[in-house]
Amino acid sequence: MLILDLVNHVPGRLLLQTEVGTQPLDSVIVCLLALSTDETCHNSAIRDAGYDTRSTREELSVALESRPVNSLTRSEDNHDQFAEKGVVDDPKLPDDSPDTYLGDKRGPRCTVYDICDAVSPQDSIPYLPPKGTLHTLHKPHQVEYMRSEGALTTLPTDVCDDMIWTYFKHVHFFLPIVDAEGFLNDYHGQGPHKKHDLLFWSMMLAATNFADADLLRRFNFPSRKAMKAAMYERAKCLYDLDRSTEKLKLIQSVMLLSFWYTDPQDHTGAWYWIGIAISLAQGIGLHRNPRSSSRAPQIYPREQALRRRIWWSCVVRDRWVSLAKGHPMRIHGEDCDLPFPTSQDVLQELDSVTHDAKRRFIPADSAALTSLWLRLVRISDVLGGILRLHYRVSGPDPTMDDIDKYAQQIESLSATNSGIMDEWCDTLSIHAYQIDLFYQATVAILYRPYALNESAPPPTGTPIDWHKVALRRAREAAANTNALLQRLIELDAIKYLKPMIITAIIPAMQIHLSDCKSTTALIHALATHKMQLCMLVLSNLRMTYWSADVMYKLFDRAQKILGKTRASQSSSSDLSDPQPHLAASAQQSTNAGLVEPQAHTLMDNQCQSDGLLITDLNSMPQDTEQLWYSVSPQFSNVDQLLSPSFSLSEDIFQHFFSNVDAEVHGQHMSLMASEPVDDILYNTISF
Repeated sequence: MLILDLVNHVPGRLLLQTEVGTQPLDSVIVCLLALSTDETCHNSAIRDAGYDTRSTREELSVALESRPVNSLTRSEDNHDQFAEKGVVDDPKLPDDSPDTYLGDKRGPRCTVYDICDAVSPQDSIPYLPPKGTLHTLHKPHQVEYMRSEGALTTLPTDVCDDMIWTYFKHVHFFLPIVDAEGFLNDYHGQGPHKKHDLLFWSMMLAATNFADADLLRRFNFPSRKAMKAAMYERAKCLYDLDRSTEKLKLIQSVMLLSFWYTDPQDHTGAWYWIGIAISLAQGIGLHRNPRSSSRAPQIYPREQALRRRIWWSCVVRDRWVSLAKGHPMRIHGEDCDLPFPTSQDVLQELDSVTHDAKRRFIPADSAALTSLWLRLVRISDVLGGILRLHYRVSGPDPTMDDIDKYAQQIESLSATNSGIMDEWCDTLSIHAYQIDLFYQATVAILYRPYALNESAPPPTGTPIDWHKVALRRAREAAANTNALLQRLIELDAIKYLKPMIITAIIPAMQIHLSDCKSTTALIHALATHKMQLCMLVLSNLRMTYWSADVMYKLFDRAQKILGKTRASQSSSSDLSDPQPHLAASAQQSTNAGLVEPQAHTLMDNQCQSDGLLITDLNSMPQDTEQLWYSVSPQFSNVDQLLSPSFSLSEDIFQHFFSNVDAEVHGQHMSLMASEPVDDILYNTISF
């Protein structure tokens, strides 16, 4: 305990005598507060944050106003070292170290290094994690802030075990960015008592999307949304105060933080976090194929595998977030030369996981799950080419050769060609059906610009009836999407759908909505039934994802607009025209005799839509209907929704749902205990 003695009183200032010297009272007040009541609790908090208690208390006893700025960290200044040694005495350039990525030849440093050492190529030398422990000393008020946000909370062992099991079952083999060997062996040896860093809470956030009712009850959260809010606050707190997280772990963490979505007022979201992850990854050269040189003599295969998994996970997320947001892709293939990952990149590290940890946390069918992820990587790579073909601002117009090239590439990734087996267990089938949903979405996107817009110029060299061909193929992909959703419903697996699935079913819903405009009674009725199946899925996903709530309301409103339009046309048409009556009759009948195309899907049974017309299209309040027509300059009719370039602005829903509550963000969101309400919104489509 520090000995404090009152020594004198200088006018306007009270001084205390301490073991480390005479200090002003206002300078040691932080120390007094930190050590006043519960010394054990304080020491525990400091230790929980990963700091040495003795050295921290010595820091606290020193007047804060007299600290030099660089005393807040224990890291050494490399530039000062070189200044002391002198550049002349050191044959290496200042930042010529294995943990520095210099960029490629378009930048200034790489060329200078090549001039100095032409033998060793510099442009693709990878980043290597620094050796030793990175350590940062936080200020007392920062430690208190972390404690108040729950970032220093230690979870009960049984609850933490179940959350980690949930993560590796539902997240890891869909986004294999975590070093499973290092994490699980460390966790199994030490337990959850040392696990409250940025990566850990980011993993908990991602796993919460799949937490069952029992886990929520043991965590004392009323809903997944409420629990996600708490996990995000803990991770975001550590991210904001972070000074020393190793860069690969930082990339892993921010990629998992993209599982959080919030209201339109918050600038964070999938686009924000994925952008940070890609920037950090490119900053350390993950997009380049590493070559050994004098600067980086050896890169272990385990490190190479982790680099490939992280980078290609960035590519997957970049493609689907770009599609969801209607924004340009950040990653361009011509800038990258890292080869595709292999199954061994995922599976080999699992062999080094201890037997007990592997049996407790790793799914038995990890090899099959890995093959599904590799298929998703290839599908996403093709999707990137399709998005660039259709939506680049400048460049040559698409040709039929371009369409055929991507059609052949995506065809090679169909379920049949990928070796997907119908006899897989239900758990594995749930993952397989979701990957096939991404496949069907990619097919629909290839033909969507021509299927939804008959006036769109066809690709150069296409046959005369190209628009009919494109419409048929787009409808086939949309029908296959519905069949996959039906099978997932039969497996009671909607609650396990990944957030990216919301993006994957939107193209099919756009095709269905376009057919809802048809003047042919049966086409209109069939499209309405198919749309209702998608709406049923979105309705269930609203319990977990805010974006599903937004998309449900968007398409529900679009159907109401079409209903009003058809009613207006019907009232002005010839009363002898039987078409309106046929359409109304068809909507009320079953579709037991209807057959949809089933090419390249996992199922051999068609989705029966009996009983799926559950949405009350007359339940929307009148004042909300008036808002739709009066305040939306960006979305005034269904044709805009069907546009291939359709995307949502950041604030479009603020006017539609005027009761958005400012207290949604930053709290534990107790209002999420029940089913989603209008004031739980975020900026755009989920991913």
